[in-house]
Amino acid sequence: AKHFPGHGDTSVDSHLELPIINFDRSRLDAIELPPFKAAIQGGVGAVMTAHIELPQLEKTLGLPASLSPAITTGLLRKELDFQGLIFTDALPMHAITENFGAEQAVILAIKAGADVALEPLDVPKAFAALLSAVEKGDISPERLNESVRRILVAKAWLGLEGRRLEPFNQIDTAVGSPAAAQKSQEIIEHALTLVKDDKKSLPLKIRDDDDVLLVNFVDAGDSENAPNAGLTFRDEFMKRHVRTLFVTVTPATPRAEADLIRRIATRYRTLVVSCSIRIASYKGAIGLNDVQEALLRDLAAHNGPFVFALFGSPYLLDYIPELPSYMLAYEFYPGAERACVRAIFGEIPFQGRLPVTVGKFPVGFRLEQTKLP
Repeated sequence: AKHFPGHGDTSVDSHLELPIINFDRSRLDAIELPPFKAAIQGGVGAVMTAHIELPQLEKTLGLPASLSPAITTGLLRKELDFQGLIFTDALPMHAITENFGAEQAVILAIKAGADVALEPLDVPKAFAALLSAVEKGDISPERLNESVRRILVAKAWLGLEGRRLEPFNQIDTAVGSPAAAQKSQEIIEHALTLVKDDKKSLPLKIRDDDDVLLVNFVDAGDSENAPNAGLTFRDEFMKRHVRTLFVTVTPATPRAEADLIRRIATRYRTLVVSCSIRIASYKGAIGLNDVQEALLRDLAAHNGPFVFALFGSPYLLDYIPELPSYMLAYEFYPGAERACVRAIFGEIPFQGRLPVTVGKFPVGFRLEQTKLP
């Protein structure tokens, strides 16, 4: 469970700087802490602490929850009686590196009560600093042994004493098996969620002599799939309708090129838009840039059939509520793009429901399709 004691109401990305949440305990008890209490009561095995400052809980200025004894040990370990593993969030994040030395952060995390100081910048140096802190008496051997015992219990629960790692040359067969790939595709297809179809464009019916404009918006950060985002969608779509013009709009697309796409779009009866957005670590923003957003708003005003498929973050509708079509595949993975095209053409149904509130549509919502192929 993460990120304790609650990272939802922050205005900055902790990958970039240290967020401050100045809520009192009554607010935390009402909003932030209930999910963690429920997870602990349900037997969750590990909790990750957040790189966020909570002045109402930790009086040391600038000390985040992940390095705070009052929050890590006082609140999580003692008050909430959590007996599993406590991980810090990743220590290379700027909320830590801009405010603490690398070795200092490891020592503070362990002193605060963390069992795992996650991803120190230099493991040998972190180990040496921790050993030195124990030798000087800054950290007691008993404190380390508490964490060692919890880690050993977790390893025993996983059966690691009798089950070792697969050889690296066998990982592909152990993890990427055909059965696993099939199950992954089934999960993706069951998750597809239709939220809006105001123009009744679905399932999409296109005459053989119709031309379609397919616009691929991409703002996928540094994801490994970012360079190919939208390409499987394009290929699968063109297998079904070859008379399709495909264009991609990225954060680097100049305004003049966006204007050209606007003019081109007026010549087409049917517009299909795929959009891959990542709420990316270190990105510092959510959604499309100004050029992309303005273009998408104009395309959404198109008079003919309009289909919009969103991969990645589901929250774009909060920013562009006038979109007449809104379907969610939640990730920009080739299997998700393939499944979405199948659903657009009515080959498979939309079966998913919203896992979060998006715009005016609540958790659990889905638009029931009344038109069948």
